[in-house]
Amino acid sequence: MGLYDGTENKLFSLSREAQVQTFAIIGVRGAGKTVCATVMAEEMCKQGLLWTAFDPISVWWGLRAKKDGTPGFPVLVFGGNHGDIPIQRTDGRRIAEVIAHENVFTVIDVKRESKTFWHTFMTDLAMGLMDQEPTTPRHIFVEEAPEFVPQKPQSDLTKRTKDAVERLVRLGRNQGYGCTLIGQRSATISKDVLSQ
Repeated sequence: MGLYDGTENKLFSLSREAQVQTFAIIGVRGAGKTVCATVMAEEMCKQGLLWTAFDPISVWWGLRAKKDGTPGFPVLVFGGNHGDIPIQRTDGRRIAEVIAHENVFTVIDVKRESKTFWHTFMTDLAMGLMDQEPTTPRHIFVEEAPEFVPQKPQSDLTKRTKDAVERLVRLGRNQGYGCTLIGQRSATISKDVLSQ
C-alpha cells in the first residue's frame, strides 16, 4: 500500500504488516500529524485493513467524506457531534468487544467529554481489547497520546490508563493489534511506550 502526496507522487509504501505494527507520529501543533495518520487510515481502508481511532479532537469522522463532498469511507462513529451511536463513560469494554468482532472502521469521538471520561473509557477500551481475540487484525490510532501514556502520570486514574495502553502497545501484536500514538512532544510520552 502506498502513501501519496495528493497527486500521483508516491512518498513511500506501507506494507499490509503495518496493521499490526507500532508507530509514533510526533510533531509541533499544525505540522500535519493527524493528516499523516488519517492518510495511513485511508490507505488501510483501501486495502480492507481494519482500524479504530480514539479521537479527542473530533476530526476523524471526516473520513466519511472526500474534500469534494462526495462519500468517503464507511466509518462508524461512536460519540461526538457526528456520531452514529452515543457513548457513556463506562462503554469502553462493550465497544472493545464490538470492534474486535465486527468488520468495520471505527472512530471513538470523545471531544465533548471530560478528561475523566477520556481516561476511564480508554482504560476500559484497552483492557477490553486485550481480553478479546479479534476476528481480524486491527490498528488503533490514539490522538493526544501524552494524555494516555504520559511520562509522569499525575493521578491513579492516569496511571491505570497508562498501564492499560502500554500493555496494548507492548503486547497487542500477539493478539492482532497495531497502534499509532500521535502527540506533540516525545518528552511527554512514556519512554517505555515509545521504545516499542
